[in-house]
Amino acid sequence: STLVAVCAAAVVMFERALALLPEDDRGRSELLTELGSAAMRAGEWDRARTLLDDAITSAKRDGDRRSELRALIELQWQRSYTEPEGAADDDRRVAEAAIPELEQLGDHLGLAKAWWLLSESHLIAGRWAARTDALERAIVDARQLQNEGQLRVLEALYAQALYYGPTPVPDAVRKCIELL
Repeated sequence: STLVAVCAAAVVMFERALALLPEDDRGRSELLTELGSAAMRAGEWDRARTLLDDAITSAKRDGDRRSELRALIELQWQRSYTEPEGAADDDRRVAEAAIPELEQLGDHLGLAKAWWLLSESHLIAGRWAARTDALERAIVDARQLQNEGQLRVLEALYAQALYYGPTPVPDAVRKCIELL
């Protein structure tokens, strides 16, 4: 599929960028996280886990809590797909632990991903109203970024949560129009 090809190309580009960094570069953990995330989207699940574990180790070594939290969130996504038993509880636990720290750090990207992860725990449990609320929070943070793709995905998931959840139709339509 085209998406897998794009993700595979992203993996190659992140690999090239990583090869340019010295082992002790402070930006290494962030790049490892992005590479791990791209590998996951390309279907390289085991490799993604290794890369994200390396990102966490690197971030801890550098004292970079923001990068560590982002890598922990991505690692939980990986685990949710490869070890789905108990994923709802684990997704919630990881997201709820990360959100307050990410708020203190003012990390909108990390917050958008953490709120999205939290919404997945609600999806698994069939709590559509809670999913809607978490996605709404993710959208608020995603709007602070220069990443239209992530924002559009979150908006589509939000519309889906409104559709399946308990929101009255007129309210759901109004909220969707506001998104547009």
